[in-house]
Amino acid sequence: MTRPILVTAAASLALGALLLMFTPFLREFTTLHIAGEWLALGAGLIGALASASVASSRAAVFSLVVILCLGSLIEAFVIALPALGNLVPNPVSYINMAEQQVFLGCVFAGPFMLAGGVLGVLIGAWLRKRL
Repeated sequence: MTRPILVTAAASLALGALLLMFTPFLREFTTLHIAGEWLALGAGLIGALASASVASSRAAVFSLVVILCLGSLIEAFVIALPALGNLVPNPVSYINMAEQQVFLGCVFAGPFMLAGGVLGVLIGAWLRKRL
């Protein structure tokens, strides 16, 4: 029972890190920046590995939805930190632009993560049948 929870937590942190490296908001603060194709590849790998390691297909689908939600929540919180600490001149417009970036990250990463999740479910079922 703890394995899906640990997999979901680890994959959420990985997706949150990918989304933070993709967003242009933190380019002055981070040294790693990725383009859209690396985000798509990384999200697909996260989805495939997470769903292959969870035992049932239903739990894998639920886990993928939770991973996307938690990863986006991590990205939103980290992006909003400069506005919450009054480090930007206009916090309201900064938060609005940050919300748009979180939405774009979900739109760009979500389909690839779910496609990787379907592939991971198929690979996991094939491996369970063979072993």
